[in-house]
Amino acid sequence: MEPMNRFTEKIDKSDNCWVWTASKNSTGYGYFKFDGKNIRAHRFAYELWVGIIPEGMHVCHTCDNPGCVNPEHLFLGSHQENMTDKKLKGRNNNGMLKVTHCPQGHEYTAENTRFQGNKRKCRECGRQDTQKRYYSRKASV
Repeated sequence: MEPMNRFTEKIDKSDNCWVWTASKNSTGYGYFKFDGKNIRAHRFAYELWVGIIPEGMHVCHTCDNPGCVNPEHLFLGSHQENMTDKKLKGRNNNGMLKVTHCPQGHEYTAENTRFQGNKRKCRECGRQDTQKRYYSRKASV
């Protein structure tokens, strides 16, 4: 059977998202076997209906549904753009984006938050810690 037919018969198009119904990994991304290799279904869909994926680019979802292969929901982005999109939409794996304030009670806002890897850091707490270290060193001189 032709790869396009094999691919499309594994898609449920009954909703806005076209859901991959065949094999998926633990995070919900679908896989399609093509030329003896397992390829992520959303990447295959992008190349099938949109175009070539440039080297190093990710195929991202506007719908945030990893099992979706609807080409209208897929877009290209760098790794950093994909991670920023993930953070802005509150999809961090550590689940900490549901927490709205730091342990000291400062609100996590765009102005008061910085990211260090996958972790959020409160800028106000950072300023206070820097000030404490400064005055501690100044007193010991």
